[in-house]
Formats: sequence, structure tokens, C-alpha cells
Amino acid sequence: MRHRYLVLGVVALAAIGCPEIDDPHAPDRSTFDITSLTAADTAFADGASLVQISATVPPNAPASRRTVAFFTNLGTFTPGATASSSTALANSTGQAVVELQAPREPGTAFVQASNGGAVQARNIRFVRALPDRIDLDADSFAAKADPAQTITIRALLRRLVGFTSARDTVAFTAVDTLGKSMGFLGAATPSDDTGLVTVRYSPGKTDYRGLVVVTGTTAKSGGGTVYGRLTISVTNP
Repeated sequence: MRHRYLVLGVVALAAIGCPEIDDPHAPDRSTFDITSLTAADTAFADGASLVQISATVPPNAPASRRTVAFFTNLGTFTPGATASSSTALANSTGQAVVELQAPREPGTAFVQASNGGAVQARNIRFVRALPDRIDLDADSFAAKADPAQTITIRALLRRLVGFTSARDTVAFTAVDTLGKSMGFLGAATPSDDTGLVTVRYSPGKTDYRGLVVVTGTTAKSGGGTVYGRLTISVTNP
């Protein structure tokens, strides 16, 4: 009878399941999680600049944990990636590196990285991309001293890398050879996606004949201001 009870007890334990005993020699999966995620805090929203993002994986991580998946809500991973995601294999020192191409519009990118464990995240703030120089041009470099005479002046905002942010403003002045204000300038348009700003100029009714210097000025990338100039000749009506 005692043997019968022993068999029934074993059957009962099998039915309810025995608690699983952890292998004391098995490594903790969390020890292979990404330990850090680094990138620049800010970058210009110029549509071209590349921000390097680096995730650190423990050097002893197994092959299954050495591929890091990256995600962003702003900007584009390059090369060989979709707009918002990419993967990179950690090198011998545990670094998995990708590059994020800046967007054209300012904003904050929320970047995440994971190798199958805990997710690491950080923000990258993309700020307005201001110009490094201004190029001025006009549809004519001579204007008659007549209120009905107007010319269009174009200012193109340029950067050494990428494009300027849209909706920048340019302040224009027009002076004669003695530095005295000469003629009339209309309201300038904000810059468009190509960096173009336009303004209308007229000498008006004046006895002045000679050169007028038109200057366009705006805030410069890195601080200060940048300007461009051109010269218009005021002639007889």
C-alpha cells in the first residue's frame, strides 16, 4: 500500500509541474545588453549633414546579440537602410555604428537602439541651418530714374554643406556712393526651400545719376552676420 501512495505522489507532481531550476552556470542575458548609445546632441537641419551614432555591445556578447537595430522618428539612416530604421554589426571592440542624415526641417530625433535586450535611447536636436554666404543677382543692373521703373533683386542663401532652412529673412539697403539712402525697396520674401529671397527696387523720381549699392544681410551660421552686395546704375528716364 505504501508503494501505491508513492506512485500516486509522483504522478501528482508530474501533473502540476515541477518548478524550473535555473542553471547557475548560465550567463545572465542582461549582461549582453547595449551598455551605451552615443551621438552628437545637436546638428544642423540642412538635409545633408551626417550624425554618427554608436551603440556599445559587451565584447563577450554572443553572435546572436552582436547585431544592433536602430530606429529614429526624424532623419534618414544611410547607407542601405530605410528612412527610419537600420542595423549594424558590432565590431571586435563592441561598437555598432550607423549614420543619420539630417532632415530639412528642424526638430528633435528620438533615436533607439537594441540588440534583443533592453532598449537604449537618446535625443538629437536638429536646429535651423543658417547660411554661410549670400549671392546677389538682379534681372537688370541699370534702372531709370523713374517711379515706374522697378527691378527684381534675388538673394540666394548658401551653405558649405547642404541647404539653408526655409523662411529665413534678409534685410536690404540701397545707398548712393556717399552712403545716402537711395530709392525704394519693397518687402522681401522669406527664403524658400532653395534659399531664394526676392525684393523689388526702384530709384524713384530723383536727380541722382550714378551707382547704387544694394546690400542684403542676414544671420550667419556659427554666429554673426553675412552679407552680399551688387551695384545698380541709375540712368536718365
